[in-house]
Amino acid sequence: MLSGLLLTACALPAWAAVPPAIKTVSHVHSAYSAHHAPDMLATLQLARQKGIAAVIFADDASATFEYGLRPLRNLIKKTVAFNSVLRAGPEVYLKNIASLRRRFPDMVIIPGVEAAPFYYWTGDPLKGLVMHNWNRHLSVAGLERAEDYRGLPVLGNPRAAVWRWSSLWPLALLALSLWAGRAGWRKAAWAWSAAGLIFIADAFPFHQPSWSPYDSTAGWKPYEALASYADRPDLLCFWNHPEASSWSTPQDVGLKVKAVTAPYPEALALVPQTDGFAALWEGHRTMTAPGGAWDQALRSYLKGARRKPPWAFGELDYGGASANGVGLDDVYMDVHASSRTMAGVLESLKKGRFESIAKDAGRTVELIEWSVSSAGACASSGETLPDASAPQVRIALAPVGAPALPATITLLRNGFVIFKETQTLPWSRTVPDDPEELKRFYYRLDVRFGPNGVLLSNPIFAQRP
Repeated sequence: MLSGLLLTACALPAWAAVPPAIKTVSHVHSAYSAHHAPDMLATLQLARQKGIAAVIFADDASATFEYGLRPLRNLIKKTVAFNSVLRAGPEVYLKNIASLRRRFPDMVIIPGVEAAPFYYWTGDPLKGLVMHNWNRHLSVAGLERAEDYRGLPVLGNPRAAVWRWSSLWPLALLALSLWAGRAGWRKAAWAWSAAGLIFIADAFPFHQPSWSPYDSTAGWKPYEALASYADRPDLLCFWNHPEASSWSTPQDVGLKVKAVTAPYPEALALVPQTDGFAALWEGHRTMTAPGGAWDQALRSYLKGARRKPPWAFGELDYGGASANGVGLDDVYMDVHASSRTMAGVLESLKKGRFESIAKDAGRTVELIEWSVSSAGACASSGETLPDASAPQVRIALAPVGAPALPATITLLRNGFVIFKETQTLPWSRTVPDDPEELKRFYYRLDVRFGPNGVLLSNPIFAQRP
């Protein structure tokens, strides 16, 4: 593997000090998910066979769905619950992770969840119900404490419910019953008292979700809440499958119950607290196109309207080879970390020091060199070149699994194509650039090979004095 040259390719003597890329897969489900996926042991054994060094699990945080009838939503309700981390218990989940780390000391095993912070209902039970946005998901990786899971602000997590004064409104019915009794209206008093007790039982324990699943006006607030919760140096949070179209039309999930989730590429801009989005394999239909949602978000970062840049992640949504036809390393990330540890991998992912790759019929490519240099300084993925008065962009690519591989290489600056060629790999080129009057800008690389092969670099930022 030559990708160890990537981070400091501007200075040849430093190349040897850069560790090889850590082949990492993310969004991997196990038996703790509703998918009935393989257990973690089987997945890790397969990962080792495929040369995967780091696995980021993303088991369902909660897979409990409820619909209650008015006016007693909690007493008269239908609940459907599937396997999830919260249902099994975070302590059990983390104990299993710890056991597997002892069994696979050569691998980096990162626990995490795929979370659906919110869904809402429309329709009625007689004519048919529709559950909206249940498939609008975020991954949170690096959760190492049971209390971190129990605090996740997602529907289906009872610990996420908040106490509200409004939950005590049935006490007014009891007060009316006392008043009616003193007035001599015994039947009314009994009726008010019975109603008050029933509604108190329905409200108990007087906690409510921050956003009601019967209210369609919550918008993006539930997702902002989860992204803010995970906005920590030791955690990674990114959007899953933002352009998935499989649920864009209502699908039957039960008797007179349908579920629907439209693609949500706009989420990248509307929830800026995240670390980015899964560009591969269901985020590159429009989001990674020149000037698309990713470039728009990166330009917002350059303008200071966004606190941190969004990175392009690769994910699998792996639930076993038979679940959706996805192999365990069909999509992966080459992560350039200073240490082969969970902390090292997460730090590099947080800082954009990786590229995401989707294979094509078993063939893939390796980014040997990706750097921008000027005035004796150099920067690579996720870094900023401080004085880019005369930037030189250096690119080197090599095929993996084939002696030669045709590929189309596209270099973009601020979302505009400045270089595009179809070449046979291995290939390298230095591309000089003139950013004209731009003060702050970025470069990113998009490589396509075969019908399905994609390599996406993360951006290199630059600025001029």
